[in-house]
Amino acid sequence: MSKYICILLLISLTGCGATIHSQLVKKDARMGDCKKVHLMIATAGGGISVTSAGMGSGTASANATPTGVSAGAIGLGLSASHVMSGNDQINMAVQDIAFALRDMGFDTIEKTGEADAIALFSIGTVRYDPLTGWIADRAFLDFKDNKTGSMILSIKANTRFVTPTVGSLVRNIVSELKKYR
Repeated sequence: MSKYICILLLISLTGCGATIHSQLVKKDARMGDCKKVHLMIATAGGGISVTSAGMGSGTASANATPTGVSAGAIGLGLSASHVMSGNDQINMAVQDIAFALRDMGFDTIEKTGEADAIALFSIGTVRYDPLTGWIADRAFLDFKDNKTGSMILSIKANTRFVTPTVGSLVRNIVSELKKYR
């Protein structure tokens, strides 16, 4: 019993969230000078999670295709299946970052050519954990000057002890970005 308490104490001391690191690469630039930002996904990978339940005999299958996910279930008695895509979670993470950018006073725009800066969001493979929900190993948010292409600011959220949720990675990145605004 005391071994489990020690493990829980260790986890609580080291944390289950993500470490955060940032670099202001372009020292003469200020994030306040970037009024218009175009946000885009640079790299991301989403896993597919399949859950199924049934009474009697049943099978469930899911197939990823270039156009989406197809799922099916066959069973005798009661049977159900559910397919979840990590790509949907990635899109929601980008929406959360865009909302936070607007809340900080940035104007998120669609046309890259009209932007002062390009914000590139990258996230490791997003996958579903039945205990904590959607998780990913790390995430980056990089701001590049749209005219010169040079890096202005880079923020990295990384695994601390236990793989963080997608939501905690986004919260940590946004929190760090507020320091530079």
